[in-house]
Amino acid sequence: MLFRQGPRRPLFLGRSVWIGHLLASRGYRTSKAASALTSSTNGAKSDDESRPARTRFAPSPTGFLHMGSLRTALFNYLLARSTGGQFLLRLEDTDRTRIVPDAEKRLYEDLRWAGLSWDEGPDIGGPKGPYRQSERLHHYRKYAQELLDKDRAYRCFCTKEELEASQLDSQAESGHTGRYPGTCLAVTADESEERAARGEPHVIRFKSSKKPVLVQDVVYRRFKKRGAEDDFIIMKSDGFPTYHFANVVDDYLMEVTHVVRGAEWLVSTPMHCDLYAALGWKEPVFAHVGLLVNAERQKLSKRNSDIQISSYQEKHILPEALLNFLVTLGWRAPSRKGIMTLQQLVECFNLKFTKGDIVTELEKLEFYQRKHLERLLTEPPADHQPDPRLPDPRLPDPKLLDPRLEPVLRAVADEIRALEASRTGGNSSEFPEPPNSPAPIDTAPLGSLHPAVEDDLEAAGGRQEYVLAALRLLAHKAWPLEGLVAANRYIFWRPSRAHLLETLGQLREALGEVEVVADGSADGVRVALASARRALEPLDHEMSWTADRLGEVIEFVNDSVVCHEPGTGLPIAHATFKLWRWAMAGLDPGPPIHALLELLGREEALARLDQAIELAAEAGWG
Repeated sequence: MLFRQGPRRPLFLGRSVWIGHLLASRGYRTSKAASALTSSTNGAKSDDESRPARTRFAPSPTGFLHMGSLRTALFNYLLARSTGGQFLLRLEDTDRTRIVPDAEKRLYEDLRWAGLSWDEGPDIGGPKGPYRQSERLHHYRKYAQELLDKDRAYRCFCTKEELEASQLDSQAESGHTGRYPGTCLAVTADESEERAARGEPHVIRFKSSKKPVLVQDVVYRRFKKRGAEDDFIIMKSDGFPTYHFANVVDDYLMEVTHVVRGAEWLVSTPMHCDLYAALGWKEPVFAHVGLLVNAERQKLSKRNSDIQISSYQEKHILPEALLNFLVTLGWRAPSRKGIMTLQQLVECFNLKFTKGDIVTELEKLEFYQRKHLERLLTEPPADHQPDPRLPDPRLPDPKLLDPRLEPVLRAVADEIRALEASRTGGNSSEFPEPPNSPAPIDTAPLGSLHPAVEDDLEAAGGRQEYVLAALRLLAHKAWPLEGLVAANRYIFWRPSRAHLLETLGQLREALGEVEVVADGSADGVRVALASARRALEPLDHEMSWTADRLGEVIEFVNDSVVCHEPGTGLPIAHATFKLWRWAMAGLDPGPPIHALLELLGREEALARLDQAIELAAEAGWG
C-alpha cells in the first residue's frame, strides 16, 4: 500500500456529491448559514457541548462492524466522554430476517479492540434496559396505542396488492412514485378496533403533519423538506416496530441527549421530529456527519472487506492509529497536532463537523500507523513512573509490553520463525514454519539465531523481551512489518562465516589504499578488531553496557586505531566504523553501532568480534 510522508487534510468536497445530490433531487432544503457550533472561532464550547451528553451507538446485528460505523461510534463516544456523560450501546434487531449469526459477539469484540467502552448495553445491562429492540416490544406497542388514542396514528388494513395498485395509479397520474392515498383514514376508530380484534392483518401508520417539519441540526443547521411526509408505517403486521418508530421511542426512554449519525439519515429526521412532537417529547440534539466515499465519489460499500474492522486487526493496524485516522474524516480538530491518543481526542473533542462527503484516502492510515507504532515503542505511557534503576529512567522499562503491541510482536515472531525454518531446511522442530510465511529469501548469509531470540520464541506467555527491544531500536522504520526482519537480519541472526568472508573482500575493496594501523601494525584488521574486543570486555555490568558508554568506548577505539591515506596521516573515521559494522552485521546498513551493540548484548557482541577476528586471520589480513 502506498503512503505519504505526512498527513494531508481529508478531501472535503466543495459540494456534497452524494448527500447533496440526494437532497436536491428529492426537493429538500438546507440552510446555507453555518452552524453556530461549526463557525465558532473563540474556542468556547456551546451549551450542547458543555452539558453531560448521553449518546448511543445503535447498530443492527446484520453484518460486521465497518469503517463508517466505527467512526459513528467514535464520535458518540468522544462526545460522551468529553462532557462527562454516558455512552450507550443498543442493538436494533427488529429486522429478524437479516440478522447474521455471531454478528453481536463480533461487534463487542471489534469495539473493545478499538478501545471504545460503553456504560450501558445488552451485555452489561443498565438502568434503561433492555438494550435489544426485540426485547422492548411492549414499549413500542404502548406508544403506538398512545398515538392511536391521540388520533396521530391509524390502522391500515390495505393488502399488498391494493397498495401496489394504488402506487401504479398514482405514478401514472403524476409520473412520480406514489404516496399512500389515505384509504384507511376513513375507517372509524370502532371499526378499526373491531377488525383488529378479529385478527385481520394490518399495520399502524403515523398521521404525519400536513406541513413540512423543520429540523435543527448541528451541521446543516436548518433542514426542511419542500413537502409534507407520507403517512409512514410505525408498527408492522408482525407486531414489530419499524426502524424510525423504535429509534425515537428508544432514544427518548433511554434519555439520549445527542444523536450523532451519518448524513444519509438527515432526510429521515423530519419523520423523527414529527414523532417527538406528537408524543409531547423533547427531541435530542442532532448532528449529521458527512458520508465516507471513495475516490470515485461513491459511498463506501459494506461488501468491501477493506473497510471491515476485522481486516485492520488482521493487518496489525493499531486501534489508536485507526481511530486517529477516522476522527479526521469529517471533524475539525482544534489543534494541528495530528497524532493524538484516544484520551487526547476526548480532551479536545467538540461538535465542529464539516458538511459534505469525505473522500477516504486509506493511504493516510499508513502514516498514522507508523507514527502511533513509533510512539508506543519509544514513549512512556501516560501513567509512567520513572525508574531510577533503568539506564534512562525517562523511558519505559524495556521489559514491559504495552498490550497493544502484542499483535505486532506476534507478527514479527512469525516472520523470524519462517526464516529460521527456511535457514534450517524446514526441519526445525523447535521453530516450525508458521502459516502465511513470507516469500522465500536467501538465508545462506544467516548464521545462528541470537540466543535471546531463541528464548523469546520459546518463552511461555509470549514474552519477547529481545524482539521488543529490537522493535524499539527500529521504531522509526518499524512499519510496514512485512520484510522488517529480513531487512534487519543481523539483529536477529549472527552473520554466517561464509558471508563474513565474502564481505571481507568487499571491505578491503572499499578501503582501497587505506592503511589500518593498530599497535604499530599496518593493514592490521585482525589487530584492530582485537583492540576493540579488549576495550569492550571490561564492560561486564548491565549498567555499563549502555549505548552512551559503548559510544565512548567506540570513540576511544577509533582514536587508537587510526585509518589514514598513505603519506597524509589524515584520519578517515568511517573506515574504522566499517570494521565495526562488518564484524557485527556483515556490512549491512542498520542502527548506529553503539545502539546495535547495546541491543546485541555483551556476550553476543564479543562472540561476533571473536568470529570476525578468526576469519580475518584466516584470510591473512592482519
